Amino acid sequence: MPTWLAGFRELHLQLEADAKSEPLDWDVFLYGWETYTMIDREEIMFVWTDEAEFRKLEEHLRPLVGRGEGVRVDAVTYLRGMRPQ
Repeated sequence: MPTWLAGFRELHLQLEADAKSEPLDWDVFLYGWETYTMIDREEIMFVWTDEAEFRKLEEHLRPLVGRGEGVRVDAVTYLRGMRPQ
């Protein structure tokens, strides 16, 4: 439904994003991130892989994470609307 049919005349969308590359400890990479689902990366990897595949993925990713090769992106979007009374 278009916003104007719901009575909104003004909408504001704000995006805040930070991208950085930094070396991380493997345990921080797996368990030390904020998420709204409260699922850590290890649980997610086990959902999509079996034990052997997970170990192979870990063997590949661990050195990259430790050297900071990759980009971490943190982003939040805010949507505000105004509706006349």
